[in-house]
Amino acid sequence: MKKAVFRFGVLVAVAVAGYFFTDRIFVLRHRAVFDAGTVKAASAPVVPRTVEGLENGEIRVIHSVRGDGAYSSMRTVVRQDGAFLIGDIHYIKEASVVTVLGDIKATHTFYPSPTAPSARGLNLLDPATNCTQPFAGSTSLASTIVGNDEMLGYRVLHIKHAVNGPGPVLEEWLAPDLGCEELKMTLDGTVNGREMHSERHAVRISLGEPDSSLFTIPQGYSEMAPDQADQAFAEKYENGKVDSRALHTQNRRSLRYAQFGPNGQFAPKH
Repeated sequence: MKKAVFRFGVLVAVAVAGYFFTDRIFVLRHRAVFDAGTVKAASAPVVPRTVEGLENGEIRVIHSVRGDGAYSSMRTVVRQDGAFLIGDIHYIKEASVVTVLGDIKATHTFYPSPTAPSARGLNLLDPATNCTQPFAGSTSLASTIVGNDEMLGYRVLHIKHAVNGPGPVLEEWLAPDLGCEELKMTLDGTVNGREMHSERHAVRISLGEPDSSLFTIPQGYSEMAPDQADQAFAEKYENGKVDSRALHTQNRRSLRYAQFGPNGQFAPKH
């Protein structure tokens, strides 16, 4: 169950203020360095599945993969007015990614370049590399296999990731027979000057096509640009004042949305 906002290269490493902020190590974990002129198909067979898990003991997370390669990463975020699904849906055939923000009933839709690995799912980890590199290019993390284990009936590789310079240490337990599905993750170290420990682990694996609702945008949701979503969140939860962290990243996120969003250069022409 991949944490939401963790794929789509630099695009959906978009930190939407008020929701959750992507740490540097998670961005690097899924950012592929690639030949922009190359588009190919993933060589490993797709295993349709739904993996349910818990993050830090209480946050429900769910990662689903369809037979056509589309995948959905969702987590339940609890606010004072309820529990909401927030995450990403990656439609491989349509070469698009939709970020779902349940707390404000909003979406961000992105269309990567047709030659980008994320447009064909090639940013995902390749079992043939022992789950240390994506199908296309390479990650920016130094990954070391430190052991083998078994979780929920599946063989897993215990992999430790590191980045150059100071930063947290990410460890994952990935199942090659499930398309390098993450069955456990721990993150330890200093983030923004604070010591932290985070853990995510699977509790249930269901093989077969996932529930269609995990790939369907609910009725009543509106497409919003990043600044609109920031303001909508602020109006609902922050007395109308946009958080300073959101403002700090808003311009960068807005530029990416303008380039790769519904009106961007790679969006379908109507």
